[in-house]
Amino acid sequence: MDEILGRKLPASAHKFTAWWSNESFMKAGHTQGWAWMNAGFRAHASSKNHAVEFRRA
Repeated sequence: MDEILGRKLPASAHKFTAWWSNESFMKAGHTQGWAWMNAGFRAHASSKNHAVEFRRA
C-alpha cells in the first residue's frame, strides 16, 4: 500500500484493524474510511495476513 500511495501509512494502520473500519467520518473520526466508502468501496482487513482487501459496496 505504501508503494501505491507513494508514502507510508501511519503506524496505526499497521497496528490496528480498527484503522480500516468502514465507519463514517462523523461517527468514528476516520477520514480514510469516509474516502473509500465515498468511492463505493468497503475495506476488509486481516491482521493475521497483514492484508487489506477493498470490495465494491
